[in-house]
Amino acid sequence: MRSYHEHVFEEIVKMIVDNLELLYNYNDGALINIRKYCLERVHKKYTPLDYITLIYFTEEALAELINTEFLYDFRDIE
Repeated sequence: MRSYHEHVFEEIVKMIVDNLELLYNYNDGALINIRKYCLERVHKKYTPLDYITLIYFTEEALAELINTEFLYDFRDIE
């Protein structure tokens, strides 16, 4: 049985992922380093990110989310 905090974390992660997708797809000025990294590797096989790169991208993504005016919530609320 999952605990309540796991459900809360899952909802937070879902909202973060949705908003990162919006930033990546509809705001050319956002996530510049992630965008550059992905475009350079379009035709290469995916390999897991090393720790330093992952930390760098995490910091960039969190900074972009913090600086947005508001976060969208696309979850189905019933």
